[in-house]
Amino acid sequence: RVQVEVDTGFIKTLQEKTKEGPVALLRVGPGESYRYDVRHRLDHGALVPMLFLQKAGVEARYVNLTYGLYPYRDLYEFGKTLEETAALLKRKTVILASGDLSHCLIPGAPGGFRREGRVFDETLVEILQAGALEDLFFLEPDLIEKAGECGFRSLVLALGALEGREFTPRVLSYEGPFGVGYLVASFRPTGREAPSLLEKLRDREEGSLSRYREKESFPAALARKTLEAYVRTRKKPPPPPPDEIPPEFQGAAGVFVSLKKKGQLRGCIGTTENTAGDISQEIMQNALSAGLRDPRFPPVMEGELPELTYSVDILGEPEEVEGPGELDPAVYGVVVEARGKRGLLLPDLPGVDTPEEQVEIASRKAGINPGEKVRLYRFRVDRYH
Repeated sequence: RVQVEVDTGFIKTLQEKTKEGPVALLRVGPGESYRYDVRHRLDHGALVPMLFLQKAGVEARYVNLTYGLYPYRDLYEFGKTLEETAALLKRKTVILASGDLSHCLIPGAPGGFRREGRVFDETLVEILQAGALEDLFFLEPDLIEKAGECGFRSLVLALGALEGREFTPRVLSYEGPFGVGYLVASFRPTGREAPSLLEKLRDREEGSLSRYREKESFPAALARKTLEAYVRTRKKPPPPPPDEIPPEFQGAAGVFVSLKKKGQLRGCIGTTENTAGDISQEIMQNALSAGLRDPRFPPVMEGELPELTYSVDILGEPEEVEGPGELDPAVYGVVVEARGKRGLLLPDLPGVDTPEEQVEIASRKAGINPGEKVRLYRFRVDRYH
């Protein structure tokens, strides 16, 4: 058990400063814990640093922040708001980013073994030693996913407090004796200004989106225009005239529509069979569902529309297979059936490398118990961006 004094004044000011920003701040007490189904207690990621600081005789007030799965740039911008809050209140402040690196460094590690774990950790240490924060945003999402890390967002958030400032990086130690990467590093501001990384990231994203829109396929453009029209007018637009629909999209098929914001998933809803009449109408229907009715995310707001990218998966006819040996997660999607329950997983997903993983995830999504006898179907997908 650790008992500390909470800096309520800092929290109140931070709440005011984040009202217009990209990250919402929720103050969690017993009532909010019940409402949002979160535990009203600190996990070891907060307790362990607090314990060591107290043992070292550090006298301070504390603010514990548990971050949501926001895009990296949004968390970086939130870190800048932390620095601005500390400056406004004239607080002498330390921001501590607590979390592990890869959980996949050796055979028998908590996350299993993947070679990407070592690559991710070594790359991150090199970036931090050089103080090259921009390179954090160029790391491949697939590498981060396969590394099985849990502290990258915490690190990005904390480094946002150095936005526009020179700093001295110092890697104090790195080790991974139990298959989990432990990094200790410090970043001390020098007091001098530096070029804004946030502005560079914004310019890069705007340029990427502009190039993306120029190459947009018919299905992706249709999904985008449908959601944009509805969010702005609250009216579903009419389907495109038949003579404007390319021949390959005039049939009937199941469709999945996925939305991403700054490279992070923002919604994904689909149907395994056509339910709306033809492929175009299926795309429109599922674009609205992905943007407005995915239970994992709040409905898309108008201010988010310029930042969204779209992909559309058009499903081929499923065929039954005898077992996982006839599956290939890079090529085929899978449908798992048992006792009237049905789970589906699309192909070529980051972090899904084996047929067994594919079947296990699809089964879990359907509520099918591990080891239960199932029927398997595979299908191909044409993906459009």
